Amino acid sequence: MSICPSCGAQNSDNDKFCTSCGSRLPVVEQAAPVANDDASNVLNAEPAYEAPKVVEPQVTNEAPKNDYFDVNDYQEETKKSNGIAVAGFVTSLVSLFFCCGCGFLWIVSLILSIVGCVKSKAAAGKGKGLAIAGIIISGIQAIAVIAYFGFCTYLTFSNPELVSEYEKTGSISPDSIESILDEEFG
Repeated sequence: MSICPSCGAQNSDNDKFCTSCGSRLPVVEQAAPVANDDASNVLNAEPAYEAPKVVEPQVTNEAPKNDYFDVNDYQEETKKSNGIAVAGFVTSLVSLFFCCGCGFLWIVSLILSIVGCVKSKAAAGKGKGLAIAGIIISGIQAIAVIAYFGFCTYLTFSNPELVSEYEKTGSISPDSIESILDEEFG
């Protein structure tokens, strides 16, 4: 039985790690038994085996390296991030879902996404997909806003009643627009 140096739990000699706390157990080398054929010296004879030698493991501060995964490389890769591309994508989503409250936020998201796409080359391509998605979402919003204002302008200036109201007062009341839309689209 080997005893864990960390927690004091008993473990079998074949265990490499403590079954209680999981820390590495010291390696125990078993010596080969020594044969003693002389029966007359049984009482004065030395033991038939040598005491096991304890070999302490070498402890280093470096992470273990293997062929599959290197922790240090992973930490370096996760440090690099393209925050501008992420900001462009998030603002495009916010602008998409809350377009009534912040109708021109798509301009900010378009600018952030374009800058993030350009800066993705410096960040080893990280965030380029988010930047492109932000550009596409912002572009769709731009087309929708332009179409909306174009349609409203067409409805406003194609109706003589609204044009005369605008010329008299300098503005058009929402009630007038609502009545025109009811007449046009039922």
